[in-house]
Amino acid sequence: MNDVTEPCGFKYHHGRALVPCFSPEPRRSWTILLGNCTGMIIGLNHITLAVADLGRSLAFYRDLLGFSVKMHGVSSAYLEAGTLWLALVEDAAVRRTPLPEYTHIAFSAGETELSVATQRLRLAGVTCWQVSGRADSFYFLDPDGHKLELHTGDLRRRMRERADVEAHAEQNRSTGAGDSILVPDRAPGEPGL
Repeated sequence: MNDVTEPCGFKYHHGRALVPCFSPEPRRSWTILLGNCTGMIIGLNHITLAVADLGRSLAFYRDLLGFSVKMHGVSSAYLEAGTLWLALVEDAAVRRTPLPEYTHIAFSAGETELSVATQRLRLAGVTCWQVSGRADSFYFLDPDGHKLELHTGDLRRRMRERADVEAHAEQNRSTGAGDSILVPDRAPGEPGL
């Protein structure tokens, strides 16, 4: 028995489940079927963005965001910022408008760099796709409508903020203030909205 697809929808190779082809039971635990995968993913390897005009996108990421160009081919380029590898690939089928949902890519920036980059991007006439009252984020579109964000925080800071929001909401519930109290979208000690 080499490769067999069982009625459950999983492909097996020598008796071991390899790839879920489809699942008639969408809520079935992958861990039960395939084993624990904790630690399998160790980081983000690269991001590839389809672009309509490689030269225009290369200029945007290099000149406005400060990426360094590592390779520039006829229809693709590799760029780097810190440890982030960004691939740009020319694609005639690239969409012409931003996706309607919240999906986006957030790039890390220092507080000073965020302020400078935000000014530079605004002067260049980039389109903002979301306005935030937070001082730690700037949301904008690249030339192909990919939703991007410059952000100064990290996961630990965001988790502290969420814990503070939850504690505030719990305090409101316990004092009878109700769930309709708005909690500011900022970390304690940060400037107001």
